[in-house]
Amino acid sequence: LNILRTGNTIRQTALKLNMNIFDVAGIAYGLVVLGIIKRIEEKLPEREEFEQNKTEPKGLIRRFFGRNKPDA
Repeated sequence: LNILRTGNTIRQTALKLNMNIFDVAGIAYGLVVLGIIKRIEEKLPEREEFEQNKTEPKGLIRRFFGRNKPDA
């Protein structure tokens, strides 16, 4: 990834690292996706609001779980 950051293409990076182009592209893609996921997790203040505002399940879900409760 550092070699790619210097402005080299995926092909140039693959040649420098003696790797397949598809391997370098897969690694770069995976690292970019991980970075995006990390940024999204940091920017989710509404996530806390969602957890605070959880309510009891209604309607069909309540009926389904109400019928399937194990006998105590």
